[in-house]
Amino acid sequence: MRAQLKNQDWFLSHPPSQPKREVGEYVRRNGILVPKIYDSFKEAKMLTEMRKVLMAPEKAILARSEHPQDYAGVSGMLESYSLPHSAITDEASIKALVREGNFVEPDVPSSRERLIHFIQEKLLIWNKNRQKEPVARKRQLGITIHPAKEYCDLLGISEDRFWEGVSFSYWEKLGGRNLTISADSAISGRYHVIVRWPAYYAIVENGEIILRSRDDVVIENSKLIMQNKEFPSDVSKAMLGAPDFYEQVRNLPRFSPNHCPIIEAQFTDGKYYFLQYLRSRDFEPAQFVLDRQPTDKEIVALLCRGSTSPEGEVHKIKCGYGYPPSISQQGQSMLQTTRISMISELSVRNQNLSIMLAQSSETSPALSLAFMVNLHPGISKLFKPRISVLVPSELLKEKEHLQEFYMKITADGRKAYLELL
Repeated sequence: MRAQLKNQDWFLSHPPSQPKREVGEYVRRNGILVPKIYDSFKEAKMLTEMRKVLMAPEKAILARSEHPQDYAGVSGMLESYSLPHSAITDEASIKALVREGNFVEPDVPSSRERLIHFIQEKLLIWNKNRQKEPVARKRQLGITIHPAKEYCDLLGISEDRFWEGVSFSYWEKLGGRNLTISADSAISGRYHVIVRWPAYYAIVENGEIILRSRDDVVIENSKLIMQNKEFPSDVSKAMLGAPDFYEQVRNLPRFSPNHCPIIEAQFTDGKYYFLQYLRSRDFEPAQFVLDRQPTDKEIVALLCRGSTSPEGEVHKIKCGYGYPPSISQQGQSMLQTTRISMISELSVRNQNLSIMLAQSSETSPALSLAFMVNLHPGISKLFKPRISVLVPSELLKEKEHLQEFYMKITADGRKAYLELL
């Protein structure tokens, strides 16, 4: 009974109304650094104005969106804003900005804006002829659908009721490097670490970076150019120390130590500051080592997370969510696209197998992932399904116009062989 209780997550049985703030304050009480969280918008604004009067250096404050579903639900649905902001006078004005999608002075680097534009305009090839749901059609026409509206439409819930649950917490905005960290769900001691912006992706194992790349987003003549270079010294330092910080948070009493959460942090002045805990998957250790060579019919995945049985598994791979879209089918397997969609966010945790597509077999796996994980949808597709693999897109081009196909996968958590059936 004691072991069973140890593996339970306290926040699942006591859902926080403001997951970022409430979990952050819990982590702080347990001796882990967390940026200052202000009690209210009024306090944050007053201190900002006081610093102006005293001619003290300005400290930016981040108004972070909060909703009860954030802890164990979808990621990246609502925007956050830096203060001071010309369009924000009170908390109601923040909610209006977020709800109306009026992203005046968005708090994102220009590289992210270019990346979002590139994804939305150039990388819809895998679903553009198959997806028939109205939301997908409107996206292809360049009509923006608010993620919260799409979320509510798919779940059949009232938008007004959803927005009643939206609030904001006010955090001191720190400089330095932003990190996303997740323990591997099949290999103990293996960690995936992402640093942004620009995106740096690495696998850290036994105190060493064993897979790395950086992603400098450059667009020339409507083509994506990626520059693979060495990491800056502070990025490497942040990545190498990230597993120890991650385990400190992961093993706090209210979390399940068997879970592999996605933890966001800030690395500044050599210190890690906790930002957010997002639920992902429980640890399921690999049971074998794939030490044979692939057959002539097998595709070698560029990257693998998660494992199968030694005999492998046969999956029916779906190439779209259909209409009406299915978001609740347990055990589905998906050929992922780069489109930004709540359909994907809502269903990805239920997926047995997630096949992500690299743009070329010449592209290193880390380089492709560094591009994908600039945004929450890519992070979800990497960490939330039971198994995630990255394969060269041209190897599956013949399946482009199918609704579904069959594939066998054999994976040991480090590498995977896939065979089209």
